[in-house]
Amino acid sequence: MAKINVRSPYFVSTTQAGMVSASIEIFIYTGVQTTDRPTNATYSLSSNAVLGRVDFEIADLVQDYITMSLDYANTATIANNVWVDYQVTRNFFNTSTVQTMVQLRGFDGYGYIEDGVNPQLSGQAGLLSNTYIVKNADDTLYFPVDNNFNGTTVEFKKDGAIVNTITITSTTNSYDQVQYFSNTGNSDNVDQIEVVTGGARTIYTVENIEECLDTPFRLTFVNKFGALQSVVMFKKSVRNMNTNVKYYKKNIIENGNYSLGNAQKSCVTKNANESLNLNSGFYPESNNSVFKELLLSKKVWIDYESNEIPCNISSSAITFQTSRNNKLINYALNIEFANDVIQNIR
Repeated sequence: MAKINVRSPYFVSTTQAGMVSASIEIFIYTGVQTTDRPTNATYSLSSNAVLGRVDFEIADLVQDYITMSLDYANTATIANNVWVDYQVTRNFFNTSTVQTMVQLRGFDGYGYIEDGVNPQLSGQAGLLSNTYIVKNADDTLYFPVDNNFNGTTVEFKKDGAIVNTITITSTTNSYDQVQYFSNTGNSDNVDQIEVVTGGARTIYTVENIEECLDTPFRLTFVNKFGALQSVVMFKKSVRNMNTNVKYYKKNIIENGNYSLGNAQKSCVTKNANESLNLNSGFYPESNNSVFKELLLSKKVWIDYESNEIPCNISSSAITFQTSRNNKLINYALNIEFANDVIQNIR
């Protein structure tokens, strides 16, 4: 089934000689496909035809209905997908024809410019751009898969031996369109993942790193496929805090006099935002795609003091490194916590 990756434009085009206009009804919903489709359309659009052709761009409309959260244990809480059903009506001078309902899966993903119009990002069950995975040895490994690849098996291996096998089972529930397979209990030891679709095998190498000197920080982000992915910053980190304050000038006269203990410049509000300067440690060149997607992601969390805290990548530029030019590849990034230090939610 086709996808709509909502961070890239998605065009619905309809063409027929003599068509003067067209309309489209778009149904955006979660739950069970078709069964939970609302009676009334989420959006109804219409447009006059130019030379018998009408194009509707619908990705922006769908994007507002996709939310992402970080809770691997509860796929309904992650809520990373929606159903997008649409039906086009072609209007002529004396008649109209209703086209067949089209059903799509909505992902919080995107295509690059070279991926062309309506990028599908399909062809693989594993929803990662990289096939070399670097992780902290103490972290659980979560491997995102597209459940549209029904019957595909994911084999977790250690030293060439299979320690666990999980099979992708497709469902008609929107919450399960991306599944996260973990080899609970053995994930620290896994050094390879093989995704088997029919007779084809895709191999993912897993490197488990034990960092003894610095505190690793795991960043989890929404990648280009609309799935959660993690990258670990293993090396030196520096914690910073910037305060922001608003003052007003107070009248301190009382009974014709004033006290030097009273301040004219008085604080109205004061809060702060914390940030971290992080260093990745040495990564293979094949992971450049991971850091590219990290900087392009709109949703990022950091594992900080045993909490998954939302943050923003404040670094706006990155120079991609290669083993030939840089020998050892290390990336330095700045992140800002997305919440103020003082709880001021009202």
